[in-house]
Amino acid sequence: MPTMPGLVMRRLLIALLLGVVGCATLRDPPLYRAASAGDVGRVRSLLAAGNRIDEGGGKWGRTPLHEAAREGHDAVVEVLLKSGADPNARTEKYTLTPLQLAASFGHTSTAALLIAQGAGVDTGDTSGNTPLWAAARSDANLATADLLISKGANVNARDKWGWTPLYVAALRGSEQIVQTLLDHGADVNVQNEFLGDTPLEVAATLGHVEVVRRLLAAGADVTIRTNDGSTPLHMAALSERADVAALLLDHGADPNARTPDGTTPLHLAASYCPVHPDSFGKTDVTKLLLARGAEINATTKDGHTPLDVALQVKDAAVVQLLRARGAVEGKPVPPCGPHQRQAKSSPKGR
Repeated sequence: MPTMPGLVMRRLLIALLLGVVGCATLRDPPLYRAASAGDVGRVRSLLAAGNRIDEGGGKWGRTPLHEAAREGHDAVVEVLLKSGADPNARTEKYTLTPLQLAASFGHTSTAALLIAQGAGVDTGDTSGNTPLWAAARSDANLATADLLISKGANVNARDKWGWTPLYVAALRGSEQIVQTLLDHGADVNVQNEFLGDTPLEVAATLGHVEVVRRLLAAGADVTIRTNDGSTPLHMAALSERADVAALLLDHGADPNARTPDGTTPLHLAASYCPVHPDSFGKTDVTKLLLARGAEINATTKDGHTPLDVALQVKDAAVVQLLRARGAVEGKPVPPCGPHQRQAKSSPKGR
């Protein structure tokens, strides 16, 4: 069966996206607090009184301009820029720019102000995340993404993991941004270096069916393998998404594709070592795969059949379905850890 560390790592990493949080507190400098509150009058007064325009605050060492951009306070942003604030200033932690923060929250007019004053549209942080990468996290940021692209942002820019804006949009289920990126030349089959995932793979894993549909329409390759040898269909099966699996099969996915250790999508549909308690085999995915030609008694290199997998995780419904279709037992699957969910009823015969 596929190594669980790889599957677990994939599920964990796809959840780790930039989450910019925090607000000004009384411990922060006065100018920073005024910028955070959008109090343009007080900002002017503090600047006139000689307060440092770049004095940082917050947990990440943001400048007043960072904070105003994060909150979308355009009037404050204008005052700070006219007073000499650096539009490409970096936070002390993660080296974020004001434009990245504005893009993260969909503040399109703020982003336009920053770009007009020289903010770099492709300037990334320590992880290589660009403003477009940040905007791609939500369809609420569509107008900001459009602005960045119109100003020359690279739609295929990679961060240090090899993630592009399209990968991020696919991961987050940002359907409209996915389409915009595709319309502007984003590479639909780009693979990240760390896991070898494509946008299609991650969208299939998370069950973003409309994103999957758009990627397939743009020519996404259903046969591309990740570094551990899995296909998008493997991940749709693991995630119990019959709707996604059906789309992949309709576009030529192989129901009997095997990883290097012989695991097929049907093995994963039977829920070998669920990644988290909600990953548990359901008969709809199993029925679909069988109807599309999946080998019911396919064995891994360790001799495990899909029935062995279902028996190990005590999924009575899948066990019953497989046996009714003529499934046989091979070699028992060993336990895979305390995170495995226990079914309310156990199948007989083991």
